[in-house]
This record gives sequence, C-alpha cells and structure tokens, in this order.
Amino acid sequence: MHTRLFQQRGRLHFKRLFYSLPFFALMSLIDVGAAPAVRAKTLSYAEPRFTDPKRLEKIKGVLPELDQWFRDFATTEHLPGLVYGVVVDGNLIHHAELGFANLERQIRTEPETGFRIASMTKSFVCLATFRLRDEGKLGLDDPVENYLPDFRKVQPPTTDSPKVTIRNLMTMTTGLPEDNPWGDQQMDTRAHTP
Repeated sequence: MHTRLFQQRGRLHFKRLFYSLPFFALMSLIDVGAAPAVRAKTLSYAEPRFTDPKRLEKIKGVLPELDQWFRDFATTEHLPGLVYGVVVDGNLIHHAELGFANLERQIRTEPETGFRIASMTKSFVCLATFRLRDEGKLGLDDPVENYLPDFRKVQPPTTDSPKVTIRNLMTMTTGLPEDNPWGDQQMDTRAHTP
C-alpha cells in the first residue's frame, strides 16, 4: 500500500518539481524540428547485472543500520524532517519518515511528503538534455535561440559576445546575470546594514 501510494504520489511531486522555467525551456526543445547535423556519438549502455542470489537479503540486512544513520544525520544536522527510501530493481523495498513536514503545525512527514529540491533540478534537466542530444534532437553547441526564439531578445553584455549555447546553460557559463530573489533579498539586507 505504502509503496503504491509513494509511487503514485511520487509522480505528482515529480511533475510539480519540473514546473519551472528551465524545465519548460528544455521541454520546448523536444517539439522543435531537426537540429544542426553535428551530433555527439551516442554511447551504448548495458544495465548492470547482479548475480548474487542473496543480494536482496543482504541489502535488507543493512536497513537497520541505514535507518540509524539517517536518524543520527537528522539529529546532527538539526533537520526538521526527511523521507528516504531504498529502491532495488525498480521496487521500493524500504522507506522511513523522520520528523516534521511542517514544524509550525506539527505535521509529521509521510511517504508522499514533497520537498523543495531547488538547484538539484539542474541535474535532471542536464540529464534530459543529454538524452535529447543522444536522440539527435539538439546539439550542445547549438545556440539557445534555435530552440527558444524569444531568447533573441536577451541583450548580450557586449556587441561581440558569442551566442549563448545549450552547453553554456548547462555549465552556467552564459554570462547572464543571476535571477535569485532570495539572494537579492540577502544582498539588499546587507546593503542596509551599518
């Protein structure tokens, strides 16, 4: 029951996670026609094969130690709450919830509790971008404006600035100013501190 609920809710939280500008920008790339002909060589990948017949039993044997590690970690780091799970061969074999999802209201964490993951979305977007590259739908050195026509409206810092590429976005080397409301608030606070 918990596994099914976690998997169903996980998809909902996963969808919410990607309701962000970078993801929408990336997803718009999928619907675009053919990209330039220069493409990276697609690497083949073989899924790992585990032959130990007692593998699952061994993994389950260390779960109490894992649970203790997470309890200690939450205490040491003063985390209000966390949820974790162990997936083996695509199946959730163990999960635990610690602490609170909302301290103010004393709402405990549950298997389906969603957490903000902030900049970790960049890893997902980059992985999806590599997949699109491998499928021949884009090139890492293609100008962003090939896929996001409105990007042409962005004013470069100088007249001789090179065009911003997909690779620049992935490596945070665009030269674009940061749009970080929290960071802006912190700078604003420091600016007014004597």
